[in-house]
Amino acid sequence: MVTSIHGQLADWPALADDEWSTLLLGNGLSMNLWPGFGYKSLYAARESEFRSEIQL
Repeated sequence: MVTSIHGQLADWPALADDEWSTLLLGNGLSMNLWPGFGYKSLYAARESEFRSEIQL
């Protein structure tokens, strides 16, 4: 098991046999499920909400 932080990315074979309690999936996977999860569309949606809040 890798237990130290040292600024280098470990190869998968060094990590593959470890037990994992959590799985972190990147934005690429979520965008494959729904393109609306893309950074630009999320930013645009929040920006639109923010502009609406200012106009109240």
